[in-house]
Amino acid sequence: MQSKKRYLLVLQAFLLAQVFSRIAESELQNVEVGGSVETYGVWYSEFFTPDRVVWPRLFLPRRPIGIGGTVSGIGSDGHSNDFIEQRVKLNARADFSGDVSAFIEIDSQWIWGEAFRSDYRTGLDGGARNTPGDPEVYQAYIMADKIGGTPMRLTIGRQELSFGDEWLVGANSDPDPFSEHSFDALRLTYDSETWVVDVWASILAEGGSASEDDDDVMFYGLYGSYRGFENVELDAYYLFLRDPSRINGTNFVAPLEWVEDVLGLDDYDATTLHTVGIRTAGTIGAFDWYTEAAYQWGNAGALGQGFRPFGVYGDSGARYDNWAGVFEVGYAFDVRYSPRMYIGGAYYGAIDERDVSFWEWLNPFDLPEASVAFNRLFSGQRHNHFIDASANSNHWFIQGGIDLALTESLDLGVSVLYQEVVEPFDLPLYFSVGDFRVPIAPALSFLTEEGADDLGVELGVIATYRYTEDLSFEIGYVHNFIGDGLRDGAFFDFNATGFVGGTSDKDADSVYFLTSLAF
Repeated sequence: MQSKKRYLLVLQAFLLAQVFSRIAESELQNVEVGGSVETYGVWYSEFFTPDRVVWPRLFLPRRPIGIGGTVSGIGSDGHSNDFIEQRVKLNARADFSGDVSAFIEIDSQWIWGEAFRSDYRTGLDGGARNTPGDPEVYQAYIMADKIGGTPMRLTIGRQELSFGDEWLVGANSDPDPFSEHSFDALRLTYDSETWVVDVWASILAEGGSASEDDDDVMFYGLYGSYRGFENVELDAYYLFLRDPSRINGTNFVAPLEWVEDVLGLDDYDATTLHTVGIRTAGTIGAFDWYTEAAYQWGNAGALGQGFRPFGVYGDSGARYDNWAGVFEVGYAFDVRYSPRMYIGGAYYGAIDERDVSFWEWLNPFDLPEASVAFNRLFSGQRHNHFIDASANSNHWFIQGGIDLALTESLDLGVSVLYQEVVEPFDLPLYFSVGDFRVPIAPALSFLTEEGADDLGVELGVIATYRYTEDLSFEIGYVHNFIGDGLRDGAFFDFNATGFVGGTSDKDADSVYFLTSLAF
């Protein structure tokens, strides 16, 4: 991999030299300045709570739960939650002759009240220092188009990577919280009338260790789209993420380390995550649709290291081996209010190995198995309002709704979403005393009961008013009918490594607003 990195550096240096030579021969033709201001405010009823341990580890002996344990931030503690966040962007584009351009974009994101510069109690005023809203370089790249008179385009620098419906690779521009994606990447695009093919290499994390010769987290991709059919898109892609970090869970003396090597223990290879997928989207008459499916495979040993029921060895042989899919089909009626009805859904596969059999519980030499789910990568899609801010997996849902154009400027949407967990969590046998759960036989962790899979139903109503082409206002109300699966709790957050629920059985409400101004 180090030779590949050197090759990329040499290639980038060569391409940069070609681009700068074109800039040197070019003249500045046009400069455009723009930006946006977005403000989002939301209120939640008694749904979120400070993180709490639902099942202490002493109630789960010998069970490979994962490094995060059963910590959940959902529960009814009698307190609602609300905040207002804001995002500001400023950008500039310079166009040169010779089809060369440069683009830079600065952004800032903060929660209202994070960086106020005065203390009302003392009257002491002070300047802002290292505040959460400090500006960042979100994008900064050079682009050369029509290289050598061909439909080739080269983009070098920090940039958004957004493909298809942003299901696995997208900008993630939604609020709650604002957390967009940009990549430090080298991207080559072939863009003709019938084909668009992108190939890229990006660095997600620089290792920066002088003692390591292979320590950068890299993300590569090949994405092709065929546009030969009218109003229909056909896409196929291959994505590859490699994290060379090698985890050493123990640090014994040399003889014991040699025994570990012989037995294949404490040997967690680099993470290699391969993803292949296909997508189709388009419109035929009044129908519109998009559907996408993907399969993942690769080494997940670094993830498996976190599944250590004995606190020593995890699952060094853990593998990615899951598939996922998403779809939506709509139909627009040519009548008053232009109603569009739609149905959609998604599925994210997972393997849950967090329970143990009697023989596994009895065998002191039994090695744990990791629970690995489909990895959402850098998705720009969020499937529900309450519990999909951090990459839900081990999860499926079905959704239907209707969108209405009440006037030229005012839209109204109503949606209903039903969701379940794919692999429920096996709960220890217990009885309840009020809001407390008391395990019946905590030492006998093979005695379990399967948790429910029903996560509940979300009902949403959203109104959007476009005051002008550049200024819009959105307000929404969402009600969450809590399902038994959230009451019991399950692993479906953070790509199914995070536990959600287990502390509340009350329905939840939320109201939000979003204002967006582009200039």
